[in-house]
Amino acid sequence: MRQSPLLLRVQVANSYRSLNPWVDSTGVRTHDLRSRALTTSNRRRLAEEFLINSRLRRGDKEDGLSIASYLSDSGTTLVSLSGKELDRPEELEGVQALPPNTLPMKMSLSAAIQARASQRRFTGDSLTMLELGTLLKSSAGVNRHVDVELADGETATVPLRTTPSGGGLYPVYVYVVALSVIGLERLIYRYDPIGDCLRVAARDASNVEKVINAFALTDDLISIGRSSAIFFLVARPWKTMRKYGDRGLRFVFLEAGSISQNLHLSASGLGLGSVDCAAFFDDEVHTCLGIDGVFDALVHTVILGRPG
Repeated sequence: MRQSPLLLRVQVANSYRSLNPWVDSTGVRTHDLRSRALTTSNRRRLAEEFLINSRLRRGDKEDGLSIASYLSDSGTTLVSLSGKELDRPEELEGVQALPPNTLPMKMSLSAAIQARASQRRFTGDSLTMLELGTLLKSSAGVNRHVDVELADGETATVPLRTTPSGGGLYPVYVYVVALSVIGLERLIYRYDPIGDCLRVAARDASNVEKVINAFALTDDLISIGRSSAIFFLVARPWKTMRKYGDRGLRFVFLEAGSISQNLHLSASGLGLGSVDCAAFFDDEVHTCLGIDGVFDALVHTVILGRPG
């Protein structure tokens, strides 16, 4: 069968690697150019270094001792307190309780999986607090408690959540930009799964518009301004890396993916639309959220609303 000229060009582009000895002195290097110059460039490749540095190696005593410390009474107690960290002063001033109950899903899990699709157009209609609470509890809420008996005879109660987390440390926090939620001010909040409430993360309402403008795409690609809420997944990597070292960062990303998946499936089950989006200017969002971008850093976003 005769291949089309387009398919031939695609095949050539992906089958041959050109010799580019000048790439390190090139002012503007596209990702494609970097890929084609892998064998000739001397520049550091940080993503690959992360994969190498986060490998688990047999006989690593430091790794074993770090993990073992979490299996002690003090380590178990520390895990039981995850999510109860001291809130920032502004978060203590504004607390919005969520409805105690949740909405039933309109479809089964298998149907929600089949129905899930990225939704980029939204109507601008509002969410109810009950819908928002259902989304948050389904994606990152506490769903049960486990009592762990300690060596001294005491008991530590560990709250567990709807998403898995490496070592039960839960380093990923959900921030909500409430664009259009009935009964909720147009502000940025942090979801507190232990208290089952929202805490004001940014009192300045102008941060909401700044956050919308921090996305690196136009409204014709995703109608962010007409969505009902934006969910920011913010990680505290050292909560996990303190136990697992550099490998812990892998667990952070896995947890963020689990939260994102639960959000999407819950949105499908409620008849809402959602889409992942990584096209944001990190530093601008960090400023709006009041975080430093290193010890607390945005790792992912989900935009959600009523499908248009």
